[in-house]
Amino acid sequence: DELLAGYRLAPAEILAQSMPSQSRAMVVVRGIDVACVCPHNLLPATGVVHVGYLPNDRLVGFGALAKLVRCYAQRLTLQEALCDHVANALIEHLGAAAAGCIADLSPACLSCRGERPAQARAVSFATAGRMQSDAALRAEFLALALPHEAGVNMEQSR
Repeated sequence: DELLAGYRLAPAEILAQSMPSQSRAMVVVRGIDVACVCPHNLLPATGVVHVGYLPNDRLVGFGALAKLVRCYAQRLTLQEALCDHVANALIEHLGAAAAGCIADLSPACLSCRGERPAQARAVSFATAGRMQSDAALRAEFLALALPHEAGVNMEQSR
């Protein structure tokens, strides 16, 4: 029930508790702890998700962003799909102008099978809305979400 509790949550309801705002500043929440289960091998992946969006005319609480991430993480999901779902939900249900999501996870399938690289991590990155075509918005999100990796060029790994 706990690992797959996300199926009982509705992204539209989570983001419905928004408030009007004139702010056009990027909103980013970093380091949301998650555990998700891969549908390929039913093994968990644990780590953090960073999520951000550029508001149009509505803002949502920081807790709602964490709840949205957990809504999708607590389902059978690939981490790439997790990022896509979160970014797209912010556009579709909140009306954000742009959205991005990064998942930095340690999949058990890497550490328990095959070569077993114990320290391996998988990083996925998805964007939606204007962030897909606007390099400056992507760069702003990446700088806020990954300040310690400022030298890493995630632009090329899109």
